[in-house]
Amino acid sequence: MTKVADLINLLEKRGNTHALLEGSEGRVVVVAPSLAGRVLCMGFDGIDGETDSYVLPDEIEKGFTKGGRGGIWGNFGGDERIWLCPEAGKYGFFFAPGEDQVFENYLVPDALQTACYELKKPSGNGGAATFSASVSLVNYQGNTLDVEIVRQIEIVDSCPFTLGLEGAESVGFASRTTVRNTSDTTWTKEVGAPAIWTLGQFVSKEHSVVVLPIRPGPESDLGKPVSTEYFPLLAPDGAAPPSEYWSVTDKCVLLKANGGVQTKLEIPRRRATGRMASIDLAEFTMTVVEHAAYPELAYVCSFPLPYDGDPYDGGASSSFALSKDAGIQPFHELECCSPGLLLAPNKQFTHISRTYRLRGNRAAAAQICARHFNVTLDDLTKFDAKSS
Repeated sequence: MTKVADLINLLEKRGNTHALLEGSEGRVVVVAPSLAGRVLCMGFDGIDGETDSYVLPDEIEKGFTKGGRGGIWGNFGGDERIWLCPEAGKYGFFFAPGEDQVFENYLVPDALQTACYELKKPSGNGGAATFSASVSLVNYQGNTLDVEIVRQIEIVDSCPFTLGLEGAESVGFASRTTVRNTSDTTWTKEVGAPAIWTLGQFVSKEHSVVVLPIRPGPESDLGKPVSTEYFPLLAPDGAAPPSEYWSVTDKCVLLKANGGVQTKLEIPRRRATGRMASIDLAEFTMTVVEHAAYPELAYVCSFPLPYDGDPYDGGASSSFALSKDAGIQPFHELECCSPGLLLAPNKQFTHISRTYRLRGNRAAAAQICARHFNVTLDDLTKFDAKSS
């Protein structure tokens, strides 16, 4: 792990703007607006304490590099970054118009990975910061969308998932991301509506498991419990990951995030509960993301063509797991999206999410899983053992 102070010193050395958000009892969150508007890390023990956030100091030292095809991009890590979606599909931003939507052509837009957000003055108590940027994106239909993004990050001292529990503590932040249409035209389904996409990267360990709770009910009412259309794009041979790496029940979806496979699972909008988590079953630390979800609204679909489904029947929550074969420290992501932004010029929408890091003992972890994530700790342990 790295000390929070060392990361702050590195940001200052490289000329990156940052804000230190301070809560009670030593809780800290560091935001780095100039690194594409991200929340870089959080910690329990002040700036002189360590952080277990996934951060890549060598990449921060190197600075922005131009992205390349095949998923090469300037990745600094961080507990939350802001992108816009859809990623792929008829209206995607990550493939040039007319190109085959295969991983070799996947290209992160420079506007998303190198945007330098302007930091406004942090709040008087040092508990919040606001920063903004304007970007332009071209979608797969060749339409240009001009966007203003405003991010407000606030440290949170309390956590509903540890309320009333002995042996558990938390540090976290709330993010309010507002997107305004600065184009001259309305964002319609025919033009291609974007969506706010917030993603956190977290360290993958030998016993890391992602838990995606779902709304139970018949497929005739709620649709399928999980979407697997990313498999052809992300797997080396286009196949599903081995069955021991993922599991679907009537109440949750599980994904093994130990770096053994590269894959992504998405929870359709009608199944999303607005919360997801990952847990290290060796140390009983957890990361939890909760977000606003609106199952009755249209969500953009990021599945790569030739997917021929409804481009506005996508998912609200998802998780990506990176393989050790990628050549960097493996991580997994907890991702959430806003509904499709069908906005007239100068109109805006705000997407709200909260990210918490929890640490505690086995008993506390067991209660959190059973109360909030539709799964028992024993079931997680059995699932983890299948691929150990």
